[in-house]
Amino acid sequence: MNDPSKLFPRQIRIENTNLCNGRCTICPREKLTRPVGTMSFEDFRTIVDQCDPNQLKDLHLQGFGEPLLDKDFVRKIQYARKGLPQTRLFFVTNASLLKGDLAKDILFSGVDKIKISFYGVTPSEYEKIHVPFRYEEIKKNILEFIRLKKSFRRKKPTVSVKYIGPMHSFLRFSLQWLGKAVIEFSHVHNYGKGRSFNLPRQKKKATCPMISRPIMQILWNGDVVPCCYDFNGDFVIGNVFSEGLTRVWEGNKYLLLRRMNSEKKITHLPLCANCDKIK
Repeated sequence: MNDPSKLFPRQIRIENTNLCNGRCTICPREKLTRPVGTMSFEDFRTIVDQCDPNQLKDLHLQGFGEPLLDKDFVRKIQYARKGLPQTRLFFVTNASLLKGDLAKDILFSGVDKIKISFYGVTPSEYEKIHVPFRYEEIKKNILEFIRLKKSFRRKKPTVSVKYIGPMHSFLRFSLQWLGKAVIEFSHVHNYGKGRSFNLPRQKKKATCPMISRPIMQILWNGDVVPCCYDFNGDFVIGNVFSEGLTRVWEGNKYLLLRRMNSEKKITHLPLCANCDKIK
């Protein structure tokens, strides 16, 4: 297996903001203690300019927040599209702001895929999770965006709706969205030190697929953390603004993290001990 430190990251995840207009019950917002803010366009540009367009396959444009709250978000997508023409651009949203002029701007921004968190098949189920949003309003936003895309005969962005909930309800969810959007399903997951929905798969010897793959997670202030589940920035590996992307990627902290992972000792880290993704 190739050493990830010798490869440029195949996937980079940039948290453009950790601001959010939701209080979803599955998300540990109340435990967030790191500063809240938005990455400036200049800082975002600095990261993109350091990316290798021939090696970077995916650029995720969100983190622990709602990306559409960022006033420069469309501009950032456009800049990334121009500088990384072959890289797949992707973000996740709650779709509460995906309407009006912003929806049209997103449609023509150059983003390849939008995943919408829509956990519910009825208003009561959805609104119990997605506080304070209303089921019918968000559903209308999604359907209007899909109609807008069709009216302009745009192939991209791909629109997917993702459901987290009981499997027996997923069939009903699928029938509701069949022919309208790509349909995805996932189980609810643990969040570092935030939520514990599932028992860890391994407690002693285990490896993390996120660390095994060449993926880099960057918070809005430039801090690099092991993965998106470290929502509070508990394990900072380095900072791309002060050190540079390549130096962080090849640095001693990342090497130590990879070594622990290859030796199946990743659960020795308090952050990872409760993870249900390790194997």
